[in-house]
Amino acid sequence: MEIRVTKYNPIYRNEKGHYPLDEWTEYFQVGQIFDGKEFTYNEYVETENKYITAIQLFLDEYNCQIVIIEELEIDRGEKRIFNEKEKVFLETFKQIKKHSIINRKEISDAASLILRGLFWGVWYNIDDPKVSIRFGYDFYMYFVAPEISQSLIEKIESTGLFVDYGRQTEFVYE
Repeated sequence: MEIRVTKYNPIYRNEKGHYPLDEWTEYFQVGQIFDGKEFTYNEYVETENKYITAIQLFLDEYNCQIVIIEELEIDRGEKRIFNEKEKVFLETFKQIKKHSIINRKEISDAASLILRGLFWGVWYNIDDPKVSIRFGYDFYMYFVAPEISQSLIEKIESTGLFVDYGRQTEFVYE
């Protein structure tokens, strides 16, 4: 089963499933104007923290302590993000490569790097590759597992994120 986790409230989707509201979709848009107001760094971090919490909830559900990164795409444009606020991520970023093993202590920094557009990859539970997380563009995130409980969905939604049920794909690390 796959669910899509997103910051976009589904009540605003049109009949084709498109999201027509003027909202930010990328970290680099901090400081730009959306729907008449400036998108701030603090707003960004608040949303990023919701995604990190959702990731932790998903990993907890499947007792996942370590993930392996596959299907890696990386942007080594370090100058793009590593200002004073982001220097904490620099060491994690330098270590990311295909087949990288990420433990629970490193998950938050690795998630921040993905959400900020520095790399993309699929994270597989090293003990059960049928459990995975992949990241899409525009702040879409996908959780894949043989079954996803209603309890987990409710916990994710309690963060302020939304869960879409409409997608079903087979996405298993081999």
